[in-house]
Amino acid sequence: MGTALIIANHDLEAKDISKTLTSMGYGVDICNQEGDIASKLSGNYTLILITEDYLDTHPNIEEAILNLPQKIRRNTMFILISNRHKTLNPFVAFLRNFNAVINLSDLPRLSEILSIVTDHHNELYRGFKKIREEEEFL
Repeated sequence: MGTALIIANHDLEAKDISKTLTSMGYGVDICNQEGDIASKLSGNYTLILITEDYLDTHPNIEEAILNLPQKIRRNTMFILISNRHKTLNPFVAFLRNFNAVINLSDLPRLSEILSIVTDHHNELYRGFKKIREEEEFL
């Protein structure tokens, strides 16, 4: 599946998310130190989940995500874990520069929701990836 990065203030939330991701086949890193996050964002993660309360206390992380190179943005799904917004709310995801939003109350359905998000992400970039593959072949 790849490797996931969980960024959260609370270890309990991160551990619950980590258990689900591990059962789905992801390798998991957990980070809550702002100084380490900037370098981790440009790492080789297929999935990055960030809690909204972490962003509320560390607003420059959201800016760091916005400024990531497009290659990283295309190859990584960014998920906002929120206690204020509905799961899969496309407007909030777009406004916050995330691929999807998952409400804390829906974390028990994380694997199901990630399957939907992954399908949408792959569909969004399918044409782009096809063109890149054709260019490399030429």
